[in-house]
Amino acid sequence: MERAYKATVVGAGPGGIAVVATLLDIGVKTISWIDPEFKGGKLQMYREIPSNTKVKTFIEYSTLSKTLNGFCSSSNPINPVEEMSKLDREKTCSLGATADYVHKLIDNLRKNYSQNIHFKRGWLNEAAFERDSSVWKLKMNSLDNQSQDNTFSASNLFLTTGSRPSQGTYHIRCAGNKKVDVLDLYTALTPSKLKKAVTKNDVVAVVGSSHSAVLVLKNLLELPSEVRPKLIKNFYRSPFKYAIFYDDWILYDNTGLKGVAATWTKETLDGKNVEGLNRYQVDQAIEDEVYRRELPECTKIIYAVGFERDELPKLRVGGKEVHNSTYNNKSGEIQLFDENKAELRTDSIYGYGIAYPEFITDRAGNQEYNVGLFKFMRYLQRVLPPMMQGK
Repeated sequence: MERAYKATVVGAGPGGIAVVATLLDIGVKTISWIDPEFKGGKLQMYREIPSNTKVKTFIEYSTLSKTLNGFCSSSNPINPVEEMSKLDREKTCSLGATADYVHKLIDNLRKNYSQNIHFKRGWLNEAAFERDSSVWKLKMNSLDNQSQDNTFSASNLFLTTGSRPSQGTYHIRCAGNKKVDVLDLYTALTPSKLKKAVTKNDVVAVVGSSHSAVLVLKNLLELPSEVRPKLIKNFYRSPFKYAIFYDDWILYDNTGLKGVAATWTKETLDGKNVEGLNRYQVDQAIEDEVYRRELPECTKIIYAVGFERDELPKLRVGGKEVHNSTYNNKSGEIQLFDENKAELRTDSIYGYGIAYPEFITDRAGNQEYNVGLFKFMRYLQRVLPPMMQGK
């Protein structure tokens, strides 16, 4: 018999963990949770990267949830905050430490809530909303060889499916006949991989001036001399922007440089001439002209220009295929549309985490997407309980 759940959560990164924890906090008893690994999402890929968040804020991610906070006891043999608590709480840490922390949170959820959460290893392939029963019929590709459990239903569907680095097209349209290889951002942000991906004969273009772009420049410039590219070209539209810390809030909290990236930029890069690095501020109206002049000399290009939502599983509502979607960035509710842009109504599909962040206006009127573990949890603890009432 097909199993029915109150909620299905897709993705087990920080956003997915926050959704599951909040659902448990408000008393949801039956949750199916889908992920291929249950190791904390893409955080595991970026272990060598310094975060831009203080250790104490990472710890507060779990203390905001009644469920997760219950794991943070010194008597718990897999206490998720034990190792984090040994670090300086006022400083940032590596994303490797953060990845281990969230992985332990998942281990605790598995150990303590196996009666409430059905862990399904694999990928959601299709979700079809049936109007007559107001439930989602779900099909997944399982890694556990449990074919009899690959179809099930849920009253509510939560997508925390993550994002991937955006990639530009300058290397295609502005390099003339020269082939410029794209070096993926994951490799560029990981020093142990980067040193195997470039040579001293390379000329490397880096597009962007964000936190990620700064760390890429740092990694390239700090490579051993035998593999450090002979020239790095950094193209950017906006000058460096730094987060400004006040007593109880942060200006440019999500868009300004912090931590290692901010310190290194101020000490090494901002306003300074750096050997082996040429920087080009490009106005959007004339940027193609600059790229056409400079890119033909380059052998590799790295785009550090933000992230875009990962592809969603196939969605259908009332038999109609979903062709497009938007979301309410104040609540996480997702709106679905057919090929004619007509809305396919359902009030039971939501998006959270880095793919569906909250949009905020800070005290200075600055608007930005609110991204980070603590921010995901705080947002969910505020909006999810009232939305789930009566569902």
